[in-house]
Amino acid sequence: MQAKQGSPAISLAVAMMALATLACSLSFGRATPTPTAAPTLFPTPTRARVILPTPPPATLESSPPSPQPSPSPPLEMGSEVLLQDDFSDPTSGWPDDGDEISRRGYEDGGYIIEILELPEDAEGWVQVSSYEATFDDVVVEVDARWLGGSADNAFGIVCRYQDIDNFVRLVISSDGYSLVEQQKAGESIPLADWAEAVDWDPVPTQHHLRADCVGNRFRLYVDDTLVADVAGDGPSEGEVGLIVSAYQPEGTRIRFDNLVVRRPPTEATAGPAIANVAFSRDVTSDSQPIEPATTFPAGTTGIYASFDYSGFEEVREVYSVWLLDGEPEVSGVVGWNEPTPAGRTYIYLQYEDGIPSGQWEWALYVDDAYLGGGTFRVLEPLPTG
Repeated sequence: MQAKQGSPAISLAVAMMALATLACSLSFGRATPTPTAAPTLFPTPTRARVILPTPPPATLESSPPSPQPSPSPPLEMGSEVLLQDDFSDPTSGWPDDGDEISRRGYEDGGYIIEILELPEDAEGWVQVSSYEATFDDVVVEVDARWLGGSADNAFGIVCRYQDIDNFVRLVISSDGYSLVEQQKAGESIPLADWAEAVDWDPVPTQHHLRADCVGNRFRLYVDDTLVADVAGDGPSEGEVGLIVSAYQPEGTRIRFDNLVVRRPPTEATAGPAIANVAFSRDVTSDSQPIEPATTFPAGTTGIYASFDYSGFEEVREVYSVWLLDGEPEVSGVVGWNEPTPAGRTYIYLQYEDGIPSGQWEWALYVDDAYLGGGTFRVLEPLPTG
């Protein structure tokens, strides 16, 4: 799996670890943390400690279970169908056109979007096909099959589509990765960055996709398994559509079928979510990142993971996990003390002697539900002499 459009491919299957005694400190928001003793679960560096605002519950003395993918909740009986299309009628209202780079249209009772080849020097190509009707909150379902070309691709569902510069896409790749991304004024903003979502071989197999676009909450299901659940500040309404991206010169070819757009049930809005995760060495007074980056120099002593949050009315604590080169480095329960159910805050990682070099990944959970995260790299020190 190659990182697509500059976004690193990361694993979301982060094991929920018990509190580890490590050479760093954790701070949450602007709260002043207090030291908390913790059992050692793996080799401990000198002067190792974890600092947390609240003591961990007793159940964390053994590793809690890893969060498992959630089954898709059934839609309520009677959910209003807003649009339904099996693409057997080539006059049902979807675009049918193409050029030397891409094409989209009806074919053999389905709907095909194909990237034929990438333009010279292009790192990727995106083709959107939207239905000309405006929707606000929707649940969109469709069957999708990769027919050929490169598995280094992306395909799925678009909602809140205003134009090619403003929409939200919820997609998977043929090699098992997922992405939820907002296109805002032409800028790509990952809400749930590229992450391994499912364990499958890149073979031409049909998959059932579902996207819930409800308020500022966006959920992606693959074959009835929840793989992403995030918040964003996209438009409140827009068109729905289908999308395909290719990242290799040979392009890719995707077939869609059995599209259904429904009005969502009320419970689709429930639960906490985070979005717009950024890493930086400093933040403003309202938790906005200052000079956000994904690579930091050797000797960096502290990094802020700042993020937007929503739906936290009932949240009392969260679980923060930091991994280094794929292995748990530090984790802990953090008391949730933000005064509002929605806003922006941060969690702070600090090493007095410098954060160890390598590939880092951060993830946030409530109970056993993964909310989101991201990755960054700390560089090796330059050789001396």
